[in-house]
Amino acid sequence: MRTRKTSFLSFLLLVLCSPTLAEELVIEVEQVPGEAGVIYASACCAPDFFFPVEGYLPVNNCAVNTSNTCVLNRSVACWLYPIPELGPDDTLVSVKFDGERTSKELSGTGILQLKFTSSAVLTSQVLFDIVNDPDRVDTISWGILPGFSFNLFTSTFTAFSEFSYVAILAYKPSIVPNYILNFPDEGPVLEFVIDVQEPKPEPCPQDLNNSGFVDGGDLTQVLGSWGLVIDPPGSGPDITGDGLVTGMDLAQILSFWGPCR
Repeated sequence: MRTRKTSFLSFLLLVLCSPTLAEELVIEVEQVPGEAGVIYASACCAPDFFFPVEGYLPVNNCAVNTSNTCVLNRSVACWLYPIPELGPDDTLVSVKFDGERTSKELSGTGILQLKFTSSAVLTSQVLFDIVNDPDRVDTISWGILPGFSFNLFTSTFTAFSEFSYVAILAYKPSIVPNYILNFPDEGPVLEFVIDVQEPKPEPCPQDLNNSGFVDGGDLTQVLGSWGLVIDPPGSGPDITGDGLVTGMDLAQILSFWGPCR
């Protein structure tokens, strides 16, 4: 199993290496511990404070009565996630936001907002920005089942690749609370699918004809040049680099016989 040691990340390798030296990794990224909760609006339906929550995140809208007075509290769920680092030749295939709710009654349209940041905590500035100046806003559709899964645009993550974290805000404009499970090991996760390009192995010097194998073709080159002076030294059948084709070069062929390694 292929793993990378990175804080807050748990890795799952689903597809093994292909002959093209590429492998597809599915990485489930857990939220930064302690950096999740709800953004409340206690008056006038405008957010005014953040409250960390572990357990159930209530998501609901406030309501305005006939005199245009805001009643009830509005609450919006918010999380912070680390972003896996991609190699220069890696390709981000997809990103999904997956989680669970406690009920299935609250289907319908909602909002998902993203804010990329270098902060490892949900600071006041990050919370202000995700509400008022998000990097992306998407309309989402809450289904009829408790579980939810929303596809995020990979182009957005590519555009903000210089940042190490992303804050996510989820909202369902209804006055009936929509409770999202946020227990340890049961909270929403980001699922990244990454096409990882492995570096091509360096050719082994014993593979004189670059066939990928040390075999009879390479042995023939050594025997055909036996005793000759090679210029420049270390080229062709002079594997040892002493300028001559001798038993030392033959020993190299025999010792590395088989697939090039």
